[in-house]
Amino acid sequence: SALAAPPYDPAKERFNDGKADPLGRLWVGTIYEPREPPMAALYRFDREQLERMAGGITVSNGLAWSPDAGTMYWSDTKAHTVYALDFNAGDGSIAHRRVFASFPAKQPNQDLATYGGRPDGAAMDAEGHYWCAMFEGARLLRLAPDGRISREVKLPVRCPTMPCFGGADLK
Repeated sequence: SALAAPPYDPAKERFNDGKADPLGRLWVGTIYEPREPPMAALYRFDREQLERMAGGITVSNGLAWSPDAGTMYWSDTKAHTVYALDFNAGDGSIAHRRVFASFPAKQPNQDLATYGGRPDGAAMDAEGHYWCAMFEGARLLRLAPDGRISREVKLPVRCPTMPCFGGADLK
């Protein structure tokens, strides 16, 4: 059975990326299918209630939390942008959305071999670095807490969507 009814018009919007926050609340974002204007949103599911927490984007992705749970990260794949938001773990509130990192958009007729991709799914490492899959960019990026690229991992696939850590050494 459904946890909650979709709080949007399913003909134009659908759920996409979701993750649990440090206290186990489910956060899930949507994709606005017409792609213009940016009408997708971010929702929090807590105690059988689905609440709209933020909006104004087109393709919700990249949810992750800093190790101290003070910052939440959220990306808009279409806008080539990752945002940082102040996060209150106690009540699950967010505030002060700001650009954490942004990437150049694909130019008309640009060859994919020269395009760096756009931020899709993400994961946070124990050192507070944000790892994002760069869709169509054939790479993962590790972003330092200040948003600069601290590492690039080239991949044998063009469209990665979600990094994760696994194995005994979490590599």
